[in-house]
Amino acid sequence: MQSRGIVVVPSLRWRSIDDLSFVTAGIEQNSTIAMSNYGARRSVQEKMLFRVGAERALQILKPRTLLLFGSLDIELEEVFAKVPELHVYESPTVKEGQGANHAAALSSVLF
Repeated sequence: MQSRGIVVVPSLRWRSIDDLSFVTAGIEQNSTIAMSNYGARRSVQEKMLFRVGAERALQILKPRTLLLFGSLDIELEEVFAKVPELHVYESPTVKEGQGANHAAALSSVLF
């Protein structure tokens, strides 16, 4: 697709910290990447795996833009604080619930 001029945004997904070297291989630094924490919030262990993996991926890739599909909670604020351009795409159920007020407050600070 890229060879035909179509912009491709790599979406990073991992099940283990050991996956990160493979997950980040071939992705240019200072580019746009996507991550999703949907399905990574069921347990404390999954939340920690996402946080640590996100921190390491950001250290490796130093992205200019991050598209986050999921929620940006307090634990993730500091992880993504150094990303120059952050776009958060929450699920409609989060927007309707209590997460909406927190996300709106963060959006006004981040953008």
